[in-house]
Amino acid sequence: MKYLDYRESVQHGTFDFPIELYKIDPLHPQYDMMYHWHPECEIIRIKKGKFLITLDSEEILTEAGDIIYITDGVMHAGHAVEECEYECVVFDAKGVTSGNHASIRQMENVLSHKRIINSHIKNCDNELKTIINSLFEAMDKRYPGYEFTVTGTLMQFYGYIFKNHLYSLNQETALKSKEQQLMMRDVVSFIEQNYADKITLNSLAKKAGMSPKYFCSVFYKITRKTPIEYLNAYRIECACEKLITTETSVTDIAFGCGFNDLSYFTKTFKKYKNTTPLHYRKSDAALI
Repeated sequence: MKYLDYRESVQHGTFDFPIELYKIDPLHPQYDMMYHWHPECEIIRIKKGKFLITLDSEEILTEAGDIIYITDGVMHAGHAVEECEYECVVFDAKGVTSGNHASIRQMENVLSHKRIINSHIKNCDNELKTIINSLFEAMDKRYPGYEFTVTGTLMQFYGYIFKNHLYSLNQETALKSKEQQLMMRDVVSFIEQNYADKITLNSLAKKAGMSPKYFCSVFYKITRKTPIEYLNAYRIECACEKLITTETSVTDIAFGCGFNDLSYFTKTFKKYKNTTPLHYRKSDAALI
């Protein structure tokens, strides 16, 4: 089970078994899920509390017991509405059905996005609970032969979805909205790759191909953050990971994450984490 490096650029699982489990709780340095996307699909189960997740521009309030399905390529983010815990299984849907011709035929419309699986499943019945519990338990314990259980339960999951018609036919997204989502991918990827450097509002707007004013309006509409607020939040998430996984000084981490003033870094860190960087490093989070 991986606890860190929950980023779009990370390989989920291995080449031979492209499936990975992530556990998130309040001590996780990426407790607030920043906007990201990946070419794999994802199943999230909410174990405790309430979690507000955004898929593209749609906001979904989830609570303990809910299941979220995220289609490959969808921009998503989230944050706790009340203290929560959740787990994610990220997987290559095509790889799951590889070699099984009957399943491949059934999955073609899903993989081509002609059939859109419901994103939010509430009030799971016993059948779905059993499937999901088996999937997450196998990924967590990784007992001998767990790969068979994982692959089998993922196929059971899709079988359950088809049997209960928990999907809809794809309705073409408005062109303007689609363009905005593509813009978000470009901007978020740019921030991920260059967060340690000086990034200005003008440079982000230029990357999006928009005027600064219009870019701010579109960005806020999608993320509920200004571009600079989002940039600072992302930098703080990166700083949290470095504080836990390295012995680098707080000052060097601050500068390495794009802050050119230590006091401003500390102030911003406290804004997002309600503690100082040094106390965060010394907290129970350091034991993860």
